[in-house]
Amino acid sequence: MVASALAPMLIGVRPAEASIIADKKAAKKKASASSTQNQQKTDLASRLRGVVIADFGSNLYPVGSEAHSAGSSVVLIPSYRISSDWTAGFIASAYKELTNFREFTFYDPSFRVSYRTIPLNPTVSVAPALWAVVPVTERTRERESLITSIRPALRFSADFSRSKTPILRDTSLSWETGLARAFHRYSTATTGAVNTAWRLSNWINLYCAPGSHWFFSGEFIRNTGWSYQGASRHSFSMGQTIGYRINPELTVSVGHTNEGDVLRANGLTSNISIFDSTTSRVFTSLMVIF
Repeated sequence: MVASALAPMLIGVRPAEASIIADKKAAKKKASASSTQNQQKTDLASRLRGVVIADFGSNLYPVGSEAHSAGSSVVLIPSYRISSDWTAGFIASAYKELTNFREFTFYDPSFRVSYRTIPLNPTVSVAPALWAVVPVTERTRERESLITSIRPALRFSADFSRSKTPILRDTSLSWETGLARAFHRYSTATTGAVNTAWRLSNWINLYCAPGSHWFFSGEFIRNTGWSYQGASRHSFSMGQTIGYRINPELTVSVGHTNEGDVLRANGLTSNISIFDSTTSRVFTSLMVIF
């Protein structure tokens, strides 16, 4: 799904977007009316935020060839602040292959409850979260017999806004690690493949916004899964995005993604690369913040 290069791997928004949303909510709160009904509406607006991302992407094969693939995806990431410490939300997404006009592919929504960011020092902070997958698609519910998947995670963030170096003041670095435990009715899918019981995910994101409009983002994801029989599989995903913030609510961007197995078919040679002519995809995206 191409939009994953723009949206974080987990729910939330990048530091720059987060500050914009905070400013918007503060402005709404100040402008609230004195009536009880307006106060309730304002309170709801101050607690609710989110992101909607729509994109169009394509692989690099010639248009018209059998290997060419192009499609569009939509990602919805709402979030609700339960209290000053706790926030809840979910990610829902769908993909439409446009090359052969297949039906929409829907993905299982992931729900999350997270605790507030905890400062470790003036630069580094950590935010714990708990994720749960709700199997609603035929692939996971019927073929893989998935009941749910639970994943506790920690996100460490480094904010360099206090740095004396100009470029560092506009840069932030995040690392998230989480271990997921999947629960299935059966250890084997209807296809004969053994289901994955455990999955360790590590996500690194570098975000730089040197001005009020332009920003660059790069991310790398490394996943390791273990089946019920103990077999392991290692995969990666990476993306680079250049975006332009039209206003606090609207952002457009272009980017590139590549993903695959960590090792090539021989099991010895690394398959990790920024660019690959067979698996790379390019995309353009529109992001709306509310």
